[in-house]
Amino acid sequence: MKKLIWITLAVFIILAIMAWSTISYKHDDNKINEYPSLGSSELERVWEYKTPEIITSTPVWDGNGNIYLHTESTIMAIRETDGELLWSASSPSKTPLNPSPVIRDGYLIVPEDQSRIAVFSRNNGQLLWRSSIIDAAVDRLLTANIESIAATSEMLYVARFDWTITAYKLINGEIAWEDKLPGSTFPYVVADGRHVYVGVGPLLKVYDGIDGILLWEQGIFGYIGPMSYFDGILYILDEKNPAIFALDAASKNTLWKDYYEGIDAFEFGCITVNKDFIIIAAEEIILVSKNNRKPEWVSEKIGRLECPVMLDNKLYVRNANNLMFSLNISTGQIVGVQDLDFDYTPIKHEPNRGPLATDRLIILPINEYEVIAYKPKSNLKRPVWNSPIPGWHKKVV
Repeated sequence: MKKLIWITLAVFIILAIMAWSTISYKHDDNKINEYPSLGSSELERVWEYKTPEIITSTPVWDGNGNIYLHTESTIMAIRETDGELLWSASSPSKTPLNPSPVIRDGYLIVPEDQSRIAVFSRNNGQLLWRSSIIDAAVDRLLTANIESIAATSEMLYVARFDWTITAYKLINGEIAWEDKLPGSTFPYVVADGRHVYVGVGPLLKVYDGIDGILLWEQGIFGYIGPMSYFDGILYILDEKNPAIFALDAASKNTLWKDYYEGIDAFEFGCITVNKDFIIIAAEEIILVSKNNRKPEWVSEKIGRLECPVMLDNKLYVRNANNLMFSLNISTGQIVGVQDLDFDYTPIKHEPNRGPLATDRLIILPINEYEVIAYKPKSNLKRPVWNSPIPGWHKKVV
């Protein structure tokens, strides 16, 4: 009975979020006209790729010239330079906006229908293993939702909305261990080389990644949202208050916690970290200095946001109403906006949604059946960050 109450409450929350997003973020023609168009002022179209089926998640890039795209029935690799198809393989995913595939070494890890995980060779698309279908009985109505995944060189960790964390051996898919989580909100998971950090509701649980022993757990006065692990520190967004706090992963000590006035509860979309900055996406972008922990700037409110990417010293971010904004990285000022002009896409709690940046291009799902690659018109050398969990990867072009 208790589990049924939780499931009913969860369904209500999901429907409420979707309805709220639909009502709150209608196209703002004044906002569009206020700034130059990205298409004319900053970005040049390089190629486009059309699919016969709906694209179900954000594309991913392997850093070696290949982009991976997931549709309702297929996972495919396309070449970064010209958008040519390299290979495709069967991978059913009827549910829109599943978590994006994850790349680890030579593996391509793909969430699928019925809460399955499939692992392919990223070189040729060969299926290496696929997990079993999760039972979707009435008392496990929401198990089709894989909410968060993380991988190390040996293990794959999957957090599902039936509040379980499952550890698979990456090489063959054998389940190494599994644990039940306290039923609460959406679970988030990140991993370093040895430990797994799982946030669900007000509780952070830390496991030994190999044998699944619970090493320690810690409660917070709030709700754990998106997390990022960088250089021994776990950065956690508290969605309820809202705030960010930094936790030393070795000592378990909270290093600092800062609250952000003016941010409504449960707005946080994602967090990305590099050696100098923390960037938080909510209804606005917040750039925080790691030296003094204070916001360098806070952008104006531009709608519920996906994860931003940086290219050519600008941040690019898309909101829930399909407007893509360009912001000056130094000031947070909006310098361009583009109406992508396709059907409304509901926001889902997924840390790594948003445009994809390679070292030369921005790859953007422009509608349900098409991705377009853009490049900045500037030829300057530029630092590039991408924004998958656990953090940004810097490369100079």
